[in-house]
Amino acid sequence: MPCLAKLLESGVNPRKVILKRDSRAPDYARYFTLVEQKRPMDKPLLQSAHDFVALHTQLVEELPPFLEGYMRIFDLCICSFANAQAKYHSTVQEKIVGYVKEYLDGIKRSPDPQLGEIDLGTGRGIEKNWRAGWQPFVDVIENFAITKPGMFISCRAVLQFANAQHANLRLA
Repeated sequence: MPCLAKLLESGVNPRKVILKRDSRAPDYARYFTLVEQKRPMDKPLLQSAHDFVALHTQLVEELPPFLEGYMRIFDLCICSFANAQAKYHSTVQEKIVGYVKEYLDGIKRSPDPQLGEIDLGTGRGIEKNWRAGWQPFVDVIENFAITKPGMFISCRAVLQFANAQHANLRLA
């Protein structure tokens, strides 16, 4: 979703500030230790500690409103996705109802008495009815035994045998 891609892009700069702050955290810890021990410190360490405090303050001030806005935009994206999903679901339901009215109107019971009453308003009910309606044809095809995998091998063997017999007849 494009809005989620934009949302991810908007988090890049705060992430950079957080990483910069985290890179200065060891210097601040060392500075804090030296202050407690009342030992002298060099100027770069002092500057790094001040940078850490400035970045930390910036994050404390700016991150909560940023995250609040981030959450609101994310909530809008989720609501938009949920609405699209609901619209898709209602469209599919309308198509199923149209199919039932056009092709299955008047059919209330399955050809298979074991299935009993069928709910033709769902995809599962339509599939059960379709399978039950085609089952007699499937049974006939299976009785011919032409759909079994071993059949092709035996047919090939029979044809090879017949060709060999035919070739032998010609030679004789």
